[in-house]
Amino acid sequence: VSVCVSVCLSVCLSVCLPFIEAAVEAHIKRLPGPDSKGLPLETLTDIKAQIGRDSFATIFQLFSQRLPIYGYGDLQVKALLKELLD
Repeated sequence: VSVCVSVCLSVCLSVCLPFIEAAVEAHIKRLPGPDSKGLPLETLTDIKAQIGRDSFATIFQLFSQRLPIYGYGDLQVKALLKELLD
């Protein structure tokens, strides 16, 4: 399903499901593109650049504050960090 169709469907469904539009937009931003690794990886890159080598707890807390819509748990964020390092 194309991005345009997904967004159009989410707008139409938003009457019955008020959070669907934000969820669909977050999903689309999550996906890597030609100029982006996807919003979660880009956010982790920014956090790592900002705080350097800090504890995972701090990185996880900042990630969760910046992107609460994803609801990622600690293992999901650890997997994303591992992906950044590979």
